[in-house]
Amino acid sequence: MELNLIEILKESKLWIYSMESIVTELFSRAINLLKINLKWESQFLEIKKDLENNKNKLQKLNGYDIVKDFLEENLTRFAGFKIVLDLWEKLKEKYKGD
Repeated sequence: MELNLIEILKESKLWIYSMESIVTELFSRAINLLKINLKWESQFLEIKKDLENNKNKLQKLNGYDIVKDFLEENLTRFAGFKIVLDLWEKLKEKYKGD
């Protein structure tokens, strides 16, 4: 109920609990999280470009490799997120109206 997955409908003395579809709701929330994460992609790409353009100065600094690896791992994740989102949209279109 805290996640708004279950709705309470009160009719007279009976309490009725209603839920559309937990699977659909959980997938929708997961898809929204992917979309929120993808909003960071352009900033990550910009930081990566700055690292590459200033590699000679920056690679000598402590933590350069950690930041570079972090950026690359997340950019790889973003690519995966895009694949999942594309599949989700195709599935929604395929089963639209069912």
